[in-house]
Amino acid sequence: MRKSILLAFILFVCSVKTDVKSCTRVVYKGTNGTLLTARSMDWKDDILTNLRIFPRGMERSGEVGPKSIQWKSKYGSVIACGYDISTTDGMMRRGW
Repeated sequence: MRKSILLAFILFVCSVKTDVKSCTRVVYKGTNGTLLTARSMDWKDDILTNLRIFPRGMERSGEVGPKSIQWKSKYGSVIACGYDISTTDGMMRRGW
């Protein structure tokens, strides 16, 4: 019952339109390590968001120069990309 009320509250908070000019985050820490996170991204201007889908096993790089860290992704992911430059949000198929 408490989880249902908390989830309803989180959804309500995230759906209310206000004049606040900042991002808002709500985190619920539940039993068995369960985490639920909701947030808003209240930007003044459109950041021209595009969605990208990355498969597992993709070769990746930090792209900050010749000594950037490199890795191979363990899980697939979906990201929101701002200005086609950086990841503003995203989620993986599974944990870390």
